[in-house]
Amino acid sequence: MDWIRKRIDDYCRWLRDNTCIRKDVGTEWYAISTPFIGLFNDHIEIYVKKEGNSIILSDDGETLRNLSLAGVDFNRSEKRKEMLDSVLRTHGVALEDGELVIRCYTQDFPFKKHALVTAIMNVCDFEYLSSHKVSSLFHEDVREYLDSREITYASSINLLGASGLDYNFNFLLSGRNTDLCIKTYDIIKQDYVTSLLYCISDVQNARQHISKKKFRSLIVINDQIKEPPQRLVSVLKDNQVDVVLWSLRQEMDKMLVLN
Repeated sequence: MDWIRKRIDDYCRWLRDNTCIRKDVGTEWYAISTPFIGLFNDHIEIYVKKEGNSIILSDDGETLRNLSLAGVDFNRSEKRKEMLDSVLRTHGVALEDGELVIRCYTQDFPFKKHALVTAIMNVCDFEYLSSHKVSSLFHEDVREYLDSREITYASSINLLGASGLDYNFNFLLSGRNTDLCIKTYDIIKQDYVTSLLYCISDVQNARQHISKKKFRSLIVINDQIKEPPQRLVSVLKDNQVDVVLWSLRQEMDKMLVLN
């Protein structure tokens, strides 16, 4: 367990060292620059303001504004609006005049900041609705595959980690002695892998302690959009994360068999 705790400490140190805060001159808002990468390969920023015992967190409209520049217009498609609403509901984020917003009490700030940043990263993936004419999110393709194999699963489920943070997984399969979580990605980036490994380790520590069952993880990557960097795939596998490319999805069948 000591090596896992050290890795978690390393991740927290990396997150703290790469987070910058600045005061917005003339207002009560503060800008927080995170180490996570946004749509145009820039660092995601969120804005926070304290009002009494509560805090407002916002992306200042930047996420949907950037997607509009990339050619993704949610107002022209009911299906796209439904998909956006689904992502925002999952993370407890409201859409107010084009801004992604969360309101919370001060004691909930760590969880809500994490939720907003995660929602921004997930919404940024909608870029591929434009550039590749994708009619539905990739995880729906994976859902259909699971259904075709008559696999029983829980969908879009939040799992609590040992740190107290909760994380969203696309699917969770439960066997008598093993749980399997599945995350789907249209593309995979280095910051995704960094965050994902921490997320899996955190949840694994909590669930194995509570359920006394083995906890496995599977990542399904849509390589038909873009071939994932082999070095990132290797990092995932080296950390005991199973990886399946969508073009080789039949390889997933044996991984779905739980004892």
